[in-house]
Parts: sequence; structure tokens; C-alpha cells
Amino acid sequence: MQELESYHNKVAHQRNRENQANVNPVAQRIRHLGFEATANPNFPFIYANLPQRVIKQLESWEEVIKISLDEVNKAQ
Repeated sequence: MQELESYHNKVAHQRNRENQANVNPVAQRIRHLGFEATANPNFPFIYANLPQRVIKQLESWEEVIKISLDEVNKAQ
């Protein structure tokens, strides 16, 4: 059981490093546009409050796969 847990931790650590290698540069690009962006440390997600014009700009970025609104800030 201990061996399995150790393996799981190694895989999770590697996945997190890969996620961050992909996510951090995108979050940094958003920050360079003048907006706050928070990268999730465990999943390939970035959280940001952005105006519609910036969201449309992000849609064209090759690294961006999907843009979603959170439940709190649903469009009206």
C-alpha cells in the first residue's frame, strides 16, 4: 500500500509540474495585459475577471483550449 501511495504522489507531482509549465506562461500573458490571473496549482485552470474584449482576444491564443464563466459570474 505504501508503494502505491508513493507512486501516486510521484505521478501527481509530475502532473502538477506539467500543468504549471503550460499554465503559468498564459497567466503571465494575462498579467502583462494588466489583469490579475491566478493559476490553479493542481489543474490546468486560470482564474481571472476579464472584460469581454479581453476574453475575445484570449480565444485566439493557441494555448487556450476553453473559456468558461464560473457559477458566481454567469453572464446575464
